[in-house]
Amino acid sequence: MAEVTNELFDEFVSSRVDELLEDEDYYQQMATNLKPASVIKQEHRELILKQLKMEELHTQLVMAEELIQEHLAEVDPNGYQKVIEELDNGSEHLMAFTPESSSETEEEKEEEKPVLLQAVFGISDESVKQIYALARYYAEKNEYSNARALFTYLTMLAPNQMIFWVLLGVCFQALNLDQEALETFAIVKALNPSEPASYIYSAESYLKLKEKGKAEQEMDEVKPFLEQHPGPWKESLDYVLQELKM
Repeated sequence: MAEVTNELFDEFVSSRVDELLEDEDYYQQMATNLKPASVIKQEHRELILKQLKMEELHTQLVMAEELIQEHLAEVDPNGYQKVIEELDNGSEHLMAFTPESSSETEEEKEEEKPVLLQAVFGISDESVKQIYALARYYAEKNEYSNARALFTYLTMLAPNQMIFWVLLGVCFQALNLDQEALETFAIVKALNPSEPASYIYSAESYLKLKEKGKAEQEMDEVKPFLEQHPGPWKESLDYVLQELKM
């Protein structure tokens, strides 16, 4: 799959990024006199495109496929074979793929869901879950380079899944790639502006980059959310609040 992903980017991802953005009402609410809604929406669109088309994308995808081939059986020996078969058949599925040939019901089609690379390459939801389990396995072992490759792979397959972007950003942070982390968390905000994690983790990265003012802005934005949703970010939140007091 990695060999053809870059060639297909414009057709299957770039042309559908708008479907991943918030609706027009959201951007109207975010607009200011200095920055109209259209500008904010375009900024979000460019952030998603930049992340999906980031440098070394091909290298990351090849690395992810190698990790899946060589190590997925260690995490899930039962689901391994199906995942490998789907990856091996990805090119064939691509050649035969049309939106009409997908297995969606008529009711699902009416919802006008974006066509994801997962569907284009014939990768099932179950296989995506197995790849996600492998990515989490590496992250929990603090092997963040491997986890980064796999989460990059997952964001290409299903860029509408916010959790993949959140954990990719966490990997960037762990690898001291805080600028890349900030760009990734900006995508999380575009997908779901009510997700507190993106603001907390962004504040953490800004502090590491010695940009305390921007960290404070992130925390000001997230305070109303934290009052309603305490969330599982205690370690990062404690770090940010402590640093802001200094």
